[in-house]
Amino acid sequence: SPPHSSSSMVQITELIDNQQFHFTNTNNSDPLASFPNISSTDLKEQFSKWDLSNQSSFLKLSYSPSYDDFYKGEFLSQLFQSDEFGEAFMIAADKKGNMRQFKSVFSDAKLRAETFSPSAMKKICRRLNTEILNLHFFDRLYDEGLVHKETDRIQKCFDVYLDHNLTVADEVRKLLICEDQSDHYGLYDETEMEEFIYQIMKGVLTGGGLNQFEDEMKPYLEAVKLIYKDMVTVQKVSNALKITSRVFLIDEYSAPDGFFPLQGMKGNFCFIAVDDDKVSVWYHAYVDIW
Repeated sequence: SPPHSSSSMVQITELIDNQQFHFTNTNNSDPLASFPNISSTDLKEQFSKWDLSNQSSFLKLSYSPSYDDFYKGEFLSQLFQSDEFGEAFMIAADKKGNMRQFKSVFSDAKLRAETFSPSAMKKICRRLNTEILNLHFFDRLYDEGLVHKETDRIQKCFDVYLDHNLTVADEVRKLLICEDQSDHYGLYDETEMEEFIYQIMKGVLTGGGLNQFEDEMKPYLEAVKLIYKDMVTVQKVSNALKITSRVFLIDEYSAPDGFFPLQGMKGNFCFIAVDDDKVSVWYHAYVDIW
Protein backbone atom coordinates (compact mmCIF):
# COMPACT_ATOMS: atom_id res chain seq x y z
CA SER A 1 0.00 0.00 0.00
CA PRO A 2 1.10 3.61 -0.50
CA PRO A 3 2.74 5.06 2.64
CA HIS A 4 -0.30 7.15 3.58
CA SER A 5 -3.07 4.77 2.56
CA SER A 6 -6.04 4.29 4.86
CA SER A 7 -4.97 0.73 5.63
CA SER A 8 -1.52 1.83 6.80
CA MET A 9 -3.08 4.54 8.97
CA VAL A 10 -5.36 1.94 10.56
CA GLN A 11 -2.30 -0.20 11.31
CA ILE A 12 -0.54 2.77 12.93
CA THR A 13 -3.65 3.56 15.00
CA GLU A 14 -3.85 -0.05 16.15
CA LEU A 15 -0.16 0.03 17.05
CA ILE A 16 -0.68 3.09 19.24
CA ASP A 17 -3.80 1.63 20.83
CA ASN A 18 -1.97 -1.60 21.65
CA GLN A 19 1.03 0.05 23.30
CA GLN A 20 0.78 -0.61 27.03
CA PHE A 21 2.90 1.09 29.68
CA HIS A 22 3.37 -0.40 33.14
CA PHE A 23 3.96 1.94 36.09
CA THR A 24 5.55 1.13 39.47
CA ASN A 25 5.58 3.24 42.62
CA THR A 26 8.72 2.52 44.65
CA ASN A 27 8.00 5.08 47.40
CA ASN A 28 4.44 4.49 48.54
CA SER A 29 5.05 5.68 52.09
CA ASP A 30 6.72 9.01 51.25
CA PRO A 31 6.58 10.21 47.62
CA LEU A 32 8.66 13.29 48.47
CA ALA A 33 11.60 11.04 49.44
CA SER A 34 12.16 10.43 45.73
CA PHE A 35 13.11 14.11 45.41
CA PRO A 36 16.23 14.54 47.60
CA ASN A 37 16.73 18.26 46.95
CA ILE A 38 13.09 19.26 47.22
CA SER A 39 12.74 17.27 50.44
CA SER A 40 15.80 18.92 52.01
CA THR A 41 15.17 20.91 55.19
CA ASP A 42 16.13 24.24 53.62
CA LEU A 43 13.83 23.94 50.64
CA LYS A 44 10.99 22.60 52.77
CA GLU A 45 11.25 25.77 54.86
CA GLN A 46 11.20 27.94 51.74
CA PHE A 47 8.20 26.08 50.35
CA SER A 48 6.39 26.68 53.62
CA LYS A 49 7.26 30.40 53.58
CA TRP A 50 6.07 30.75 49.97
CA ASP A 51 2.92 28.70 50.69
CA LEU A 52 3.90 26.03 48.17
CA SER A 53 3.72 23.11 50.64
CA ASN A 54 0.07 22.50 51.40
CA GLN A 55 -1.29 22.36 47.85
CA SER A 56 1.73 20.73 46.21
CA SER A 57 1.99 17.08 45.25
CA PHE A 58 5.10 15.22 44.12
CA LEU A 59 5.29 11.77 42.59
CA LYS A 60 7.97 9.72 40.86
CA LEU A 61 7.07 6.46 39.12
CA SER A 62 9.22 4.02 37.21
CA TYR A 63 7.74 2.51 34.06
CA SER A 64 8.31 0.31 31.04
CA PRO A 65 8.71 0.07 28.09
CA SER A 66 10.74 3.21 27.30
CA TYR A 67 8.98 6.40 26.23
CA ASP A 68 8.79 7.49 22.61
CA ASP A 69 7.30 10.79 21.41
CA PHE A 70 5.21 8.79 18.96
CA TYR A 71 3.21 7.54 21.99
CA LYS A 72 2.93 10.88 23.82
CA GLY A 73 -0.87 10.89 24.14
CA GLU A 74 -1.08 7.20 24.99
CA PHE A 75 1.69 7.41 27.58
CA LEU A 76 0.25 10.44 29.41
CA SER A 77 -3.26 9.00 29.26
CA GLN A 78 -2.17 5.66 30.71
CA LEU A 79 -0.13 7.44 33.39
CA PHE A 80 -3.14 9.43 34.62
CA GLN A 81 -5.42 6.40 34.49
CA SER A 82 -3.03 3.98 36.19
CA ASP A 83 -3.79 2.80 39.74
CA GLU A 84 -0.27 3.70 40.79
CA PHE A 85 -0.82 7.33 39.81
CA GLY A 86 -4.46 7.53 40.88
CA GLU A 87 -3.81 6.26 44.40
CA ALA A 88 -0.53 8.06 45.17
CA PHE A 89 -1.07 11.38 43.41
CA MET A 90 -2.90 14.06 45.38
CA ILE A 91 -4.70 17.11 43.99
CA ALA A 92 -6.67 19.97 45.54
CA ALA A 93 -10.27 18.80 45.69
CA ASP A 94 -12.00 22.04 46.65
CA LYS A 95 -11.49 25.80 46.96
CA LYS A 96 -10.19 25.37 50.51
CA GLY A 97 -7.33 23.36 49.08
CA ASN A 98 -8.06 20.05 50.77
CA MET A 99 -5.88 17.41 49.09
CA ARG A 100 -7.37 14.09 48.00
CA GLN A 101 -6.35 11.14 45.85
CA PHE A 102 -6.55 11.86 42.15
CA LYS A 103 -8.78 8.84 41.53
CA SER A 104 -11.20 9.91 44.28
CA VAL A 105 -11.56 13.39 42.75
CA PHE A 106 -12.06 11.88 39.28
CA SER A 107 -13.90 8.86 40.66
CA ASP A 108 -16.04 8.05 37.61
CA ALA A 109 -13.84 5.70 35.58
CA LYS A 110 -15.64 6.40 32.31
CA LEU A 111 -15.47 10.17 32.77
CA ARG A 112 -11.79 9.88 33.79
CA ALA A 113 -11.04 7.88 30.64
CA GLU A 114 -12.73 10.52 28.48
CA THR A 115 -11.21 13.51 30.29
CA PHE A 116 -7.69 12.09 30.12
CA SER A 117 -7.91 10.21 26.83
CA PRO A 118 -4.84 10.12 24.55
CA SER A 119 -6.28 12.77 22.25
CA ALA A 120 -7.26 14.98 25.21
CA MET A 121 -3.82 14.68 26.81
CA LYS A 122 -2.16 15.94 23.63
CA LYS A 123 -4.13 19.17 24.11
CA ILE A 124 -3.97 19.34 27.90
CA CYS A 125 -0.19 18.82 28.15
CA ARG A 126 2.15 21.07 26.22
CA ARG A 127 5.82 20.34 25.71
CA LEU A 128 8.26 22.74 27.34
CA ASN A 129 11.78 23.54 26.18
CA THR A 130 14.75 22.20 28.14
CA GLU A 131 17.76 23.90 26.54
CA ILE A 132 18.93 25.82 29.62
CA LEU A 133 21.59 24.18 31.80
CA ASN A 134 22.40 26.84 34.41
CA LEU A 135 21.19 29.93 36.23
CA HIS A 136 23.00 32.40 33.92
CA PHE A 137 19.67 32.41 32.09
CA PHE A 138 18.46 34.84 34.77
CA ASP A 139 21.50 37.18 34.64
CA ARG A 140 19.57 39.65 32.52
CA LEU A 141 17.29 40.35 35.49
CA TYR A 142 20.35 41.96 37.04
CA ASP A 143 21.61 43.48 33.80
CA GLU A 144 18.27 45.24 33.23
CA GLY A 145 18.03 46.54 36.79
CA LEU A 146 15.09 44.40 37.97
CA VAL A 147 17.47 43.10 40.64
CA HIS A 148 20.23 45.27 42.10
CA LYS A 149 23.62 43.68 41.44
CA GLU A 150 25.28 44.99 44.61
CA THR A 151 22.53 44.18 47.11
CA ASP A 152 20.61 41.39 45.32
CA ARG A 153 17.42 43.25 46.26
CA ILE A 154 14.47 42.98 43.89
CA GLN A 155 13.18 46.30 42.52
CA LYS A 156 9.75 47.15 43.93
CA CYS A 157 6.84 48.44 41.81
CA PHE A 158 3.35 49.78 42.37
CA ASP A 159 1.07 46.97 43.50
CA VAL A 160 -0.78 45.07 40.79
CA TYR A 161 -3.91 43.31 42.08
CA LEU A 162 -4.90 40.10 40.31
CA ASP A 163 -7.76 37.67 40.91
CA HIS A 164 -8.19 35.94 44.26
CA ASN A 165 -6.01 38.33 46.26
CA LEU A 166 -2.82 37.66 44.32
CA THR A 167 -0.78 40.86 44.64
CA VAL A 168 2.32 41.61 42.57
CA ALA A 169 4.63 44.15 44.20
CA ASP A 170 8.00 43.86 42.46
CA GLU A 171 9.43 44.07 38.96
CA VAL A 172 10.59 40.45 38.64
CA ARG A 173 7.23 39.04 39.64
CA LYS A 174 5.49 41.59 37.41
CA LEU A 175 7.56 40.41 34.43
CA LEU A 176 6.95 36.70 34.93
CA ILE A 177 3.36 36.78 36.19
CA CYS A 178 1.82 39.88 34.58
CA GLU A 179 3.89 39.57 31.38
CA ASP A 180 2.75 42.31 28.95
CA GLN A 181 1.80 44.64 31.84
CA SER A 182 5.51 44.88 32.63
CA ASP A 183 7.69 47.61 31.16
CA HIS A 184 10.30 44.87 30.70
CA TYR A 185 8.07 42.57 28.68
CA GLY A 186 10.20 41.13 25.87
CA LEU A 187 13.26 40.64 28.07
CA TYR A 188 12.63 36.94 27.44
CA ASP A 189 11.22 35.92 24.07
CA GLU A 190 8.40 33.42 23.58
CA THR A 191 10.75 30.46 23.19
CA GLU A 192 12.58 31.36 26.40
CA MET A 193 9.32 31.82 28.29
CA GLU A 194 8.51 28.23 27.35
CA GLU A 195 11.69 26.99 29.02
CA PHE A 196 11.05 24.63 31.93
CA ILE A 197 13.41 26.59 34.19
CA TYR A 198 11.50 29.83 33.42
CA GLN A 199 8.19 28.14 34.26
CA ILE A 200 9.62 26.81 37.55
CA MET A 201 10.72 30.33 38.48
CA LYS A 202 7.27 31.63 37.59
CA GLY A 203 5.65 29.02 39.84
CA VAL A 204 8.01 29.70 42.74
CA LEU A 205 7.52 33.47 42.48
CA THR A 206 3.74 33.14 42.39
CA GLY A 207 3.60 30.75 45.33
CA GLY A 208 0.34 30.26 47.18
CA GLY A 209 -2.28 32.49 48.75
CA LEU A 210 -0.17 33.08 51.89
CA ASN A 211 3.12 33.63 50.06
CA GLN A 212 5.65 35.61 52.11
CA PHE A 213 7.69 37.18 49.30
CA GLU A 214 11.46 37.49 49.41
CA ASP A 215 13.17 40.88 49.12
CA GLU A 216 16.26 39.31 47.53
CA MET A 217 16.64 37.14 44.44
CA LYS A 218 19.14 34.55 45.67
CA PRO A 219 16.64 32.34 47.60
CA TYR A 220 14.52 31.99 44.45
CA LEU A 221 17.54 31.13 42.29
CA GLU A 222 18.74 28.50 44.76
CA ALA A 223 15.28 26.96 44.97
CA VAL A 224 14.90 26.80 41.19
CA LYS A 225 18.31 25.11 40.88
CA LEU A 226 17.38 22.40 43.40
CA ILE A 227 13.95 21.77 41.87
CA TYR A 228 15.48 21.58 38.38
CA LYS A 229 18.04 19.01 39.58
CA ASP A 230 15.30 16.77 41.01
CA MET A 231 13.01 17.02 38.00
CA VAL A 232 15.29 16.55 34.96
CA THR A 233 18.17 14.31 33.87
CA VAL A 234 21.37 15.72 32.35
CA GLN A 235 23.56 13.48 30.20
CA LYS A 236 26.55 13.91 27.94
CA VAL A 237 25.43 13.63 24.32
CA SER A 238 28.05 14.01 21.57
CA ASN A 239 30.52 15.46 24.10
CA ALA A 240 28.06 18.11 25.24
CA LEU A 241 25.79 18.20 28.29
CA LYS A 242 22.12 17.96 27.39
CA ILE A 243 18.85 17.61 29.28
CA THR A 244 17.36 14.36 28.04
CA SER A 245 14.06 14.60 29.94
CA ARG A 246 10.90 15.52 28.04
CA VAL A 247 8.88 17.97 30.11
CA PHE A 248 5.18 18.70 29.77
CA LEU A 249 3.04 21.33 31.46
CA ILE A 250 -0.62 21.40 32.40
CA ASP A 251 -1.34 25.04 33.20
CA GLU A 252 -4.25 27.16 34.42
CA TYR A 253 -5.71 27.36 30.91
CA SER A 254 -5.31 23.83 29.56
CA ALA A 255 -6.40 21.89 32.65
CA PRO A 256 -9.77 20.11 32.57
CA ASP A 257 -12.49 21.10 35.04
CA GLY A 258 -11.79 19.78 38.52
CA PHE A 259 -8.03 19.49 38.14
CA PHE A 260 -7.48 22.84 39.89
CA PRO A 261 -10.11 24.33 42.26
CA LEU A 262 -9.65 27.85 40.82
CA GLN A 263 -9.72 27.45 37.05
CA GLY A 264 -7.62 29.94 35.09
CA MET A 265 -5.66 31.06 38.17
CA LYS A 266 -1.99 32.00 38.10
CA GLY A 267 -0.05 29.62 40.33
CA ASN A 268 -1.81 26.53 38.99
CA PHE A 269 0.61 24.13 37.31
CA CYS A 270 1.49 20.49 36.86
CA PHE A 271 4.93 19.60 35.48
CA ILE A 272 5.49 16.11 34.08
CA ALA A 273 9.12 15.21 33.38
CA VAL A 274 9.54 11.98 31.41
CA ASP A 275 12.79 10.03 31.30
CA ASP A 276 13.40 6.70 29.61
CA ASP A 277 12.45 4.68 32.68
CA LYS A 278 10.86 7.11 35.15
CA VAL A 279 8.39 9.97 35.26
CA SER A 280 8.46 12.83 37.80
CA VAL A 281 5.42 14.99 38.53
CA TRP A 282 5.00 18.23 40.49
CA TYR A 283 1.50 19.63 40.92
CA HIS A 284 0.51 22.86 42.64
CA ALA A 285 -2.88 24.52 42.99
CA TYR A 286 -3.26 28.17 43.96
CA VAL A 287 -5.84 28.58 46.71
CA ASP A 288 -7.32 31.86 47.92
CA ILE A 289 -7.39 31.56 51.71
CA TRP A 290 -9.35 34.78 52.35
